[in-house]
Amino acid sequence: MNRKEYLISQFSGAVSLLLLGCKHEYIAPKLIEPIKKLIFTQVIPEKAIEGSTLQIYWETENIDSLTIYDRVNNSDWQPIANNLDSSIGNFEIKLPTNFDPNSTYSVKISGGGIEAIKANIMTEKVTLSPFIEIIKIEPAEAIAEDKLIIFFKTDNIQNVLVELKNSKGDFLDVKTIDAKTGQFEFNLPNKFDLDETLSIIISGNSIFDLIENIPTFNILKINTNDYSELASINGIQKVISPRGDIWLKRESAIEMKAFSGQCTHSGCGIDYMKADNNFNCPCHGSKFSADGAVINGPANLPLNQFRCIQVSAEEFKVIY
Repeated sequence: MNRKEYLISQFSGAVSLLLLGCKHEYIAPKLIEPIKKLIFTQVIPEKAIEGSTLQIYWETENIDSLTIYDRVNNSDWQPIANNLDSSIGNFEIKLPTNFDPNSTYSVKISGGGIEAIKANIMTEKVTLSPFIEIIKIEPAEAIAEDKLIIFFKTDNIQNVLVELKNSKGDFLDVKTIDAKTGQFEFNLPNKFDLDETLSIIISGNSIFDLIENIPTFNILKINTNDYSELASINGIQKVISPRGDIWLKRESAIEMKAFSGQCTHSGCGIDYMKADNNFNCPCHGSKFSADGAVINGPANLPLNQFRCIQVSAEEFKVIY
């Protein structure tokens, strides 16, 4: 080997050793998981009041969704909201309506493998006041031999006492009923006294509501076969009732009109003048048409008219 070849071989060996010494294995850098954060920031109010709401607030970092749990005392956790967006930051919890005395309430939020707990929130029971209100009666007046239905609403009352009285203070009906029914049907007497009014009282748990001065009306049953003038159209005839005279006019086969027999000027009894086809007041000369309209004064109001309902072909019912 000449000198040149020797030098080349020595240089190649040195390079090989140098390369061998510099040879190393590549190691990828280790990824660091971001730090997660989940904390309660506020609970409003500070007590869990039964039947109300509890507003909870939180802060999170690097957590996408949350699950909310609650429990009373040391019972098992119960989920009340799932897959909740953590960025919302708050949630309203509807609280139970039946906390036991001295019980506690706890809330837990969890997500991303971590959780936060607001434990042992004191509970508060609510004593609700009783409430009674009469909504309406049907019909708006008391008609003899009919029914009177009262509608009402209550809160926190189990039973109510319903009473029907007349203006003399006499009880016409008294009964204790379930407050949840919300209504009661009274059976009315066969007749009422002149100017008699009724009152209804509903009471329970030391409170009450009432309706007073309910007007009363009697029923006069008319069979046209018993009144010769009423057998023909436009026939007019007087009938006597416990509340005074009533004049009836046959309008058609299915319609009857009924007028008070008292003049609207001073209350005198009126007479029907068949020749003139009108009503005349003998006291002061007022006159009314066969339909009750004023013809001559001093009266300036028409005759009072009563409702008249056909029951059958020959029978009518006057409500007066």
